[in-house]
Amino acid sequence: MRAVIIAPGHSDNMSLINEYYPTGMIPFLGKPFLQHIVEFIISLEIKKIDFILTHLPQKVESFFGNGERWGCDFTFHLAKSTDRAYEMLNVIDFADEQATLIAHEAFLPLIEQQKSQVYFTKENDKLFWCGWAWVPTDQIDTVTSLRERSEITEENDCEITQYLTINSYSNLLASIRKVLNKDFDKLLLTAKEVEPGVWLSRNVLLPSTTAIQPPVYIGENCRFAQNIKINGNVVIEEGCIIEDKSTLENAVIFPKSYVGESLDLKNVVIDKNRLINIEFGAEIEVVDDFILGNLNDNVLKNIAMSIFSRTLAMTLFIVFMPLFLFTIISLKLLRRGAVFFQNDYIVLPAKCDANLWQSQTFFSFCKKEQINHLSPTRHFFLLFIPGLWKIACGKMHFVGIPPRNKEEIENLPQDWRSLYISSKSGIITEQYVKSLASTAEDLYASEAFYAVSAGFKQDLYIGVSYLKQVLFGRTLK
Repeated sequence: MRAVIIAPGHSDNMSLINEYYPTGMIPFLGKPFLQHIVEFIISLEIKKIDFILTHLPQKVESFFGNGERWGCDFTFHLAKSTDRAYEMLNVIDFADEQATLIAHEAFLPLIEQQKSQVYFTKENDKLFWCGWAWVPTDQIDTVTSLRERSEITEENDCEITQYLTINSYSNLLASIRKVLNKDFDKLLLTAKEVEPGVWLSRNVLLPSTTAIQPPVYIGENCRFAQNIKINGNVVIEEGCIIEDKSTLENAVIFPKSYVGESLDLKNVVIDKNRLINIEFGAEIEVVDDFILGNLNDNVLKNIAMSIFSRTLAMTLFIVFMPLFLFTIISLKLLRRGAVFFQNDYIVLPAKCDANLWQSQTFFSFCKKEQINHLSPTRHFFLLFIPGLWKIACGKMHFVGIPPRNKEEIENLPQDWRSLYISSKSGIITEQYVKSLASTAEDLYASEAFYAVSAGFKQDLYIGVSYLKQVLFGRTLK
């Protein structure tokens, strides 16, 4: 049997969290919610699962891998936009499968094994399709039409009353409450219930002065200071620190978050320095790290890598200064017109809110539209050497995706824009090194692939390939 999980990564009114987590990767009692879905699907004896991804696909693919960890076969498909996610069903080869389970990343209903049904749920007295259905393979092209249905009209339609959903902050808390109150008992939790309604994971430092009122779930490696009150319906994910005299009630604290002293947090979701008040629907970022902060180890690694790359860029800029001056003099003597060209671009990664984007000016010896047509040697002299200064200033990287200005980013399709602003821009791009075509589809595929595979090894591979081309040349397409 086979399942296809539709995972566009966006949820209404959750833009701040979706900037960092695609919806399915939102932490839910020790695991990403999507992992709970996968484990439930596996319990239905399904071993082959396809994921159709749109927003931040690299986070989903890097977490799940090829499925070997679960003894399954995982395949990932990239849809350019949320609206086109269901269209990808028409290009998947379902081979000899008689029926396929269609699932959605934001819902987990209790369903039966391989029974031809379409599952509906009710919210605010309104019925809607929850994104789950057993569909005969020869009718897979009818799935798109299910999104428009708002009532039970067919014989195989079924209303589900037992389900979890994280399609909003309030539903996230409500679903957590269902699990902690044991109204939904099909999840595989990693924590141990040490007393009724209190789940504790490994390596938790919990002083005797901590007052706990169940239900409460605490992830591994959490640290609590003195005189803390936990007043029920609270989830604290792994690696968090809660300081003295803070009070938590009906709250979710995402992994690696720091909560400062004497805070009264009720009806909130906390992710590092981001606070969402569910009662008022407010999303804010807290600037003061002594109130709310980030404890992620990756932050320290990124800082170390930034210092290294900036130091290397400054060193190279000083070493290549004679070449830089030689280029200026040569162009002044041989070129008609301007020697320097000014290009504006947005510093990446950037926030979702365009008003918070930081614009920078990049000076080079060539026009922006000429970059992909330069030979490697000319690229090195006209773009790479002058670009070293921006890298040394921490406003660009050696390797990344092409820099764009605000107008160019705003003109990108929404899902491409979300992928773009979460990545990093660089002087050397995979598009240039591999001489990729410049059609919109090719650019999107190239940037999506880089976003998925970006890391030190990938950057080193692209950088070494560029160096070889500068030294030995290549044929431009």
